[in-house]
Amino acid sequence: MKTIINYILVFFFFFPNISLASKENPQASTPQKLNAEKIYKNVLQAYKNIKSYSYTNYQGGYDWFVKKALERAKSNYAPLISRYGNGYENGSNNHNNQSSEFKKGIYGYKFLKPFNIQMALVESDYVPSILNNSVLTYRPDKNPKTFKFYPRASSFSLTRSIYEESGNFLTMNWTVDLLMMQLQHENGTLRLAEKEKVDGRDCYVLEFSFKKDREPFIIKQNLKSHGIPIDINPQICISLFDFIKKKLSKVKYWIDNNKFIIVKIEEYIDDKFYSSKEYRNIKINNLSLEDF
Repeated sequence: MKTIINYILVFFFFFPNISLASKENPQASTPQKLNAEKIYKNVLQAYKNIKSYSYTNYQGGYDWFVKKALERAKSNYAPLISRYGNGYENGSNNHNNQSSEFKKGIYGYKFLKPFNIQMALVESDYVPSILNNSVLTYRPDKNPKTFKFYPRASSFSLTRSIYEESGNFLTMNWTVDLLMMQLQHENGTLRLAEKEKVDGRDCYVLEFSFKKDREPFIIKQNLKSHGIPIDINPQICISLFDFIKKKLSKVKYWIDNNKFIIVKIEEYIDDKFYSSKEYRNIKINNLSLEDF
């Protein structure tokens, strides 16, 4: 017993700075508590270390769908619709232009930095149902002004301009989400809400709120530093200006509390739910250029 006590005394003599967790030193076993600002910065930093990712994007909202958008899509893909039909006869899509109707879409998404994109259109209320199960691929190293459209997993492809209606898929990624988050950080008030689970993930909930009488302003983003091709800049700017047009009262972000990635976003107008995006089946650094 005496020998054991002597060893303990020697240990603390040579290592005087080591202390045990106790009532006098409660922080020794307590993790650091993060505030909203620190979580926000962690999200921006975490994305810098991500080279590629894939997820299933479940999104929807009110007032997104308009008749003109559908007519443009029908016009762009007239040869396909003429060959296969518009898909409305099976009742899968119900476009009655009622503003109170909730519209939804499900998309498989792949992204490889700096800006290679592939999206599988699983199901969507925003386009003719003939386009369901199609794949869109953007390779700016081949042609930054166009993307390839593969109808219903077909072996043949159509070349489309990035400025067409369907070119909106180029902004459905975390790069644009983070640009939007930075814009909202500059224009709103940030707070940390109660933690919640999303698709089995423990999440912090960041909430940006905006005053009605404050005019939002666009921060000067260096889009090139985010790897965004210059030809995509117009679509990015339209997405950012859309934040101003919608006059949102608040936006909520669900952040994975381990990886600090965005797993869900909700927008509110007059504090009433307006739209949402949820990312499931997330995989990080799992892709190469051969996947596109």
